[in-house]
Amino acid sequence: MAQPVAYKGWWPLCGSEELTDRKPVGVQCGDTRIAIYRDSDNRPRALEDRCPHRRVPLSLGRVTPDGFLQCGYHGWTFDGDNGDLIRIPNLSEGERVPQCAIRCYATTESNGLVYVCLGEESENPGAEAILEQPYRPGAREFRGVEHVPVSHEEFVAALMDGPDLVFGFTGVLFGERPLGDPRFDDGLLTLDRIAYWNWGGIGHANLGPLRHRADNPLMLRTRTEPVTGTTTAQVCDNEGHVLAQSLLACAPAARGTTAVRWRASVVAGSGVPSGKGPALLRALTRLGKSPFKVNSMIDGEALAALLPGPSDTWRQASRDSTPLSLSETA
Repeated sequence: MAQPVAYKGWWPLCGSEELTDRKPVGVQCGDTRIAIYRDSDNRPRALEDRCPHRRVPLSLGRVTPDGFLQCGYHGWTFDGDNGDLIRIPNLSEGERVPQCAIRCYATTESNGLVYVCLGEESENPGAEAILEQPYRPGAREFRGVEHVPVSHEEFVAALMDGPDLVFGFTGVLFGERPLGDPRFDDGLLTLDRIAYWNWGGIGHANLGPLRHRADNPLMLRTRTEPVTGTTTAQVCDNEGHVLAQSLLACAPAARGTTAVRWRASVVAGSGVPSGKGPALLRALTRLGKSPFKVNSMIDGEALAALLPGPSDTWRQASRDSTPLSLSETA
């Protein structure tokens, strides 16, 4: 039987807006199940999602008014700072709480995401190892979560080799080939490819990409983190001005799927390029329409036919960063 993969380092497992100080959120990274919540000081906390009493998921419990995580079955309560058991409701007055603790994980917030540090504490880097993404939210931001039925590694590889298979911007068609080789900018694997306005659909020559190839070329720029695959995707004009952008936080989830938490916005304000394309994007945003989507289903035939390209560089960089190790248990 294949050995399970144990993930190490900092992984974006939750959006900041998903967490409250009332109810924990249950997430999974590989085979590791985690309950995340906010304590009474609004700090994110992450504990093993399993009560040692009856193995009930702690994510089914609640956050107490004083900021601790309480199991919903028999009320065992744990300190998010160290994982220690601190209360059992049915103990008699003066009866000592037995010594017991569960796994506690370090957390931090960056780019509107909650990162959880997995692996042995002695082996993991500090939060400063999280690479800063260039994504900056606009006045109106859209958010979503998709669970895509493909493995994490193959999802990120498809994002680099054929981004149209996994995500899309409204009214934009991505070219098949990159503009040059991938490069590293501030630790992020950066790749440019040609893009076109495509408001009428590729099948309509009058309104589709052929009308705009000569006079309105665009560029899709992606910046991808080598370990987690977290990516900023930006649609730019031919002078490099950003028109629309998205941040995709990718993490391996249950049963070989990939959890993708995304946020997106259209750039507006002074200095933004004029034209029909940017104006239409801004108009749709004002109407509450997201300029971006992640495909919840991937065309398997197209994925199988996708030739390796820039993803080879990402795979090698990911392995060089040693984010993965096989656990010792079968």
